Amino acid sequence: MKVFWCAAVVLCSSVVARPAIPPDARRVIEDVHRAAGARNFARLQRLLSADFMGSFAAGEQSAAEGMKRFREDPELLRELARATAKPCRFDGQVVECPRDAGPALRAGFEMRAGGWRMIYFVAGE
Repeated sequence: MKVFWCAAVVLCSSVVARPAIPPDARRVIEDVHRAAGARNFARLQRLLSADFMGSFAAGEQSAAEGMKRFREDPELLRELARATAKPCRFDGQVVECPRDAGPALRAGFEMRAGGWRMIYFVAGE
């Protein structure tokens, strides 16, 4: 009887409740997805934070630098559309898509003064 009880405790303790993704964040993620798929650079730029991080390189943390990279590399837009089409996770502050990216490209979204914005699109862990 104790063995069964311990197994039940281990299983139950591994379940972690995550906060639901806010509806406004979902709408922005959907907008980013559509803008990336349509190559709508003007729309995409409005959805980036001013300090958007598109690379871990120094000096590349701005919406302008991020948009430059999207314009120069069409594969990045395809990857962004793929990432935002998959299930996301919310840790209470940042929504990340896809939720299980590992070292692959992933997009992060955070509530800012003007609403939810994409704050990064990077690869790595």
